[in-house]
Amino acid sequence: MLDFRHPFLVATCYLGLLQLCVVPVAAQQQDNVTIPLDSPQIIYTPFLCESLYDDPDDDPQCRGAWKSLEGIVYTDGPDPAAGSNIIPQLFIKFQASTFVLTTAPSSTATVNVTLNSGNQIADVRVLAPVEHINAVSLDPREFTTLSVTYVPEFDADTGEALQRRFAISEIELIVDEDIPMSSWFPSATPPPSSALPTVTVTTSISPSATPTVSSATSTNRTRIAQAIGLTVGLGLGLTLLAVIGFFVWKRRRRRLESELPSSRSVKELERAVGATQEGGGGVGFGTGSGRRTHRDGLPDDFPRGRIPSWVGYHGPGPGGRA
Repeated sequence: MLDFRHPFLVATCYLGLLQLCVVPVAAQQQDNVTIPLDSPQIIYTPFLCESLYDDPDDDPQCRGAWKSLEGIVYTDGPDPAAGSNIIPQLFIKFQASTFVLTTAPSSTATVNVTLNSGNQIADVRVLAPVEHINAVSLDPREFTTLSVTYVPEFDADTGEALQRRFAISEIELIVDEDIPMSSWFPSATPPPSSALPTVTVTTSISPSATPTVSSATSTNRTRIAQAIGLTVGLGLGLTLLAVIGFFVWKRRRRRLESELPSSRSVKELERAVGATQEGGGGVGFGTGSGRRTHRDGLPDDFPRGRIPSWVGYHGPGPGGRA
């Protein structure tokens, strides 16, 4: 682990490494390539917030994430108060002989830089202020994975997190001319999980456990629902049949009652029959009714037609005419 505590020391180390690769650089034509900071080849964790606010710091959705403002990508570290405990990181995988990351003047945070090229791994802690973070003497025909991890800082007396910002203004690669552009980066997939460590801040607040429902409980609920549905369906069906049967029975009863004579007609018929029997023969007249009777012995206003079989009808008596 190396601590670069002074920018002159960083520049001195960079120049020393550069002298070791003067000969191969002179023998091979190279190009400088600037990588856009919002390129999909750069992976930001937790994410790069694309805010619609004039100042991304005012956007609550961007708290704890990487932010972009006026061509500079920056982060202020995790924000446990907003529920973001993930330490900001960035990853990039490329083929080049040199990697150069230029920081913005507002950058004051400490970061860890990890370089993984083939079987070689280098890990360096870079303390602010540093203008450039450089990786030189890389194999231009082999993929190199570089990661930058934000290092939170805390007050020694209070233990509270200090406000530190890491800001990037430019990322540049130096590539060989004979290597096609399609080979500078791998396909648009993130590096293996072993090369993408996710660092989180440990807090006393633990996320609530998400309850899980067993398959047996789910099956029981399904059976109960089916039983309730069957019971309700049968109840409604039987009720409907009962209502239909009641209305059919009531209609048939009304039809039968309409075919039978009314009580008034039966009484008048009995009165007329009684008067005929008292006369001994012929057609009798009702007493005290004051109504005219027909020759058949019934009142004129009595409904005629078929006389029910259960009504006894007497014809002319022995004293009357047939």
